[in-house]
Amino acid sequence: MPTLHAPAPWTLEGRAFGVLGILRYGTASATRPQGIRTPRLAVLCAVEYTSSPVGPYNEIFCLAFPAPGSWSQAEVTHMYVDSDESTYWGRRNWAVPKMTADIEMHWGTGTLSANLEMGGQRGCTLEFDTPRLRKGLPVRLPANFLGIRQASERQYLVTRLYGTGRVLPLHLKRFTSSGILMPSRKKFLPLRGFMVQNFAFSMKKPAVVRVN
Repeated sequence: MPTLHAPAPWTLEGRAFGVLGILRYGTASATRPQGIRTPRLAVLCAVEYTSSPVGPYNEIFCLAFPAPGSWSQAEVTHMYVDSDESTYWGRRNWAVPKMTADIEMHWGTGTLSANLEMGGQRGCTLEFDTPRLRKGLPVRLPANFLGIRQASERQYLVTRLYGTGRVLPLHLKRFTSSGILMPSRKKFLPLRGFMVQNFAFSMKKPAVVRVN
C-alpha cells in the first residue's frame, strides 16, 4: 500500500535517453499477451525523474504507437520503475503496466547506459555514446496531440500527454534483451537513438472509454 497520496494529474521533470524503432509481428505486451499483430513504430526509453509527485525515481519503458483503433494514441506495452509508490499510482491512475524492478543508469563521460533486472532476471541493456552536441533542439509536445490508451477491466483509460524538452541524437552502441521483461532484440528493430535534456512532462487525469 502507498504511503503517499498522488492521484492524477502528474507533472514530472527529468532527463532521458532511448531508441526509436519498429516492433515486429508477434511482440507480446502486458495488456496484449497474444502479441501485437502488425509492425508498429515504438520507443524504448530509460528515464531519470528528478521531480515527481512520489519523489525521484528511474524508469524503463516501451511505448508503441498508434494503439489499435486509434490514430492519435499510443500504448505502453512494458514499464518498470524502481519505486513502489510509482508502480501503485501508475497502475491506479492510468492503468499502465508498471512493475517494480532494479534499474541502474549511468550518465558518464563517453557512455550513457541503463540496465534492467527483476528477481535476478536480466531484462535489457541500453548503451549509447554520449552526444557530440551539448545543447539539444527545443521540442514541445502540444496538449491533446498525443495520448496513451490502456486497457483496464472492460474499459480503456485514455490519457493526454504534453511537455517540453531538448532533444539530441545519440549513437546506439548496444541493445540486448532477454525477451522476458522487455521486447526481445529479434522483435525490436532500432532506428535512431536520442536523448531528452531537462524535460517537463505532464499526464492528465484519464478519460474512461467503456467497452461494449
